[in-house]
Amino acid sequence: MSDPTTAPALTHLPGDSRHERAALRLALARRVLGYLRPYRRQTTLGILCAAAEAALALVPIVVLKVLIDRLSGDDPAFADIVIPVLATLAAVIASALVGAASTYLVQSISEGVVFDMRQQLFGHLIGQGTDFYTARRGGDVLSRILNDVAGVSSALADALVGGVRSGLSAATTIVLMFVLDWRLALIALVLVAVLVVPTRRAGQRIGRARAEVQEQLSAMTAYLSETLGLSAIVLVRAFGRHAAERDRYAALNSELRRRQVATAMTEQWFIAGLTVVGSLAPVLLLLGGGYFVTQGSASLGTVLVFSTLIASRLGGSVQSLAVTGATAIGSLALWRRIFETLDTHPELVERPGAHALTHVRGALRLEGVGFSYPRQAHPAVQELDVSVAPGQLVALVGPSGAGKSTLSALVARLLDPDAGRVTLDGHDLRDLTLHSLSDAIGIVFQDTFLFHASLEENLRYGR
Repeated sequence: MSDPTTAPALTHLPGDSRHERAALRLALARRVLGYLRPYRRQTTLGILCAAAEAALALVPIVVLKVLIDRLSGDDPAFADIVIPVLATLAAVIASALVGAASTYLVQSISEGVVFDMRQQLFGHLIGQGTDFYTARRGGDVLSRILNDVAGVSSALADALVGGVRSGLSAATTIVLMFVLDWRLALIALVLVAVLVVPTRRAGQRIGRARAEVQEQLSAMTAYLSETLGLSAIVLVRAFGRHAAERDRYAALNSELRRRQVATAMTEQWFIAGLTVVGSLAPVLLLLGGGYFVTQGSASLGTVLVFSTLIASRLGGSVQSLAVTGATAIGSLALWRRIFETLDTHPELVERPGAHALTHVRGALRLEGVGFSYPRQAHPAVQELDVSVAPGQLVALVGPSGAGKSTLSALVARLLDPDAGRVTLDGHDLRDLTLHSLSDAIGIVFQDTFLFHASLEENLRYGR
C-alpha cells in the first residue's frame, strides 16, 4: 500500500481556479484509492460477485416480459408459465447467495482499509515530537483519529458496497434495455444524463457542509478533552465555574446541531430532486412505448417491463449512484483533514545511518548549544557550554523561564538544539537511535501522569 506519510502534500494548491480544484480532488481520489492496493484480489472477486448478482437480478424482468407476450398471444397454455416461474425462483436464490458473498467481501475490504488507516494515523501521531502537540489542542488530534476516520469509514463503505452494486446494476440494466428496444433505451439514458450536473454540484455543497460539521466536532472534542480532565475539573470546582462551563458546552452543542441539520437538509433536497426526475421516467417510457405498440413496432411485454420494472431498477440504481457520488465528493473534505495530519512530519527524527549506543559511561557535553521556541522573542538557551563527567551530580537552579526544563529536554533529545550539539560519550545525540538513547537516559518528570491502569503497570511502563 502506498504510504500517505511519504506521498506529496495534497492540502494546498496555488490559486483557486476550477482546474486547480479539480486537480486537487483528482490527487486526493488517487491517494485514497492507494489504500485499496493490498486488497486487489478481494476487490476483483467482490466485483465479479456483484456483477453476477446484477445479472441474475435481470432474470425475473426477462421472464416477466416473456410471460406477458405469451399470455397475451393466441391460445396461451399453462405449461408456458411453469418453466419461466421455476427459472425465476432459481435466479432469486442464486442472486441472494452471490449477494451475501459480495457483501462479505466488500465489507471486509472496507473495514480492512479503515483498519490500515487507523493504524497508520496512530503510528504517525505517536511518532510526533512535543512541538506537534504543543501547537495543537489534544481534542483536535483525537477528533482526527476518531470523528474524521469514522466519517470516511462510512463514506468508503457506501462507495464500495452501494457504488459497486449500483454501478453494475445500472450497467447490466442498460445492456438489457438496448437488447429489448434501443429507442426506449435512449429515452431512459437522456433522463439519466440530466442527473449528472446536479450530482456534482450537490456533492460539493454536501462536502462543505460535512467539513463544517467535522470542524465543530473537532472543537467539541477538544473542549471535552480539556475540560473533563482531572486538572481542569479541579479548577472548575475551585473557582465555581460549573454554570459557565455548561453555557460554553451548550453553545458548542447548539452550533453542532445547527450544522448537522443544515447538512441533512442539503442531502435531503438533493435526494428529493432525484426522486422527482426519477418519477418522470416511467411516464415518458410508457408514452413512448405506447406509441410504438400502436405502430406495431414493439410488444406489449417490452413496454410494460420497460415502464415498470426496468425503469424502477434503473432509476433506483442511478439514484443510488448519484447519492454515492455526492457522498464520495463530500468525504474528500474529511480525507483532506486526515492527510493534513499525515503530511505533518516530526521535526525530531533519526538521521540516516543512526547507530545504537552501547556500553554507556555517562559523559555528557553541551557545546555552544542554543535553542529558541517558536514565536518567542528571546532564546531559551544561548551559546551554552557544559560538561558533566560520568557519576557527577549536577543541579540546575534558576527562576521560572531560565531554561532548566529546556536543558533537560535537550539532554533527553526531546528537543534538538538550533545551534551547537549535545553529546553523550562523545556521540552527537542526533547520530544515535532514539530507542537506544531512551534506554540510556532515565527521566523523572515534574508533572506526574498516571495511566488508568494498576500501580504495577504504571511503574513497569518504561520496561
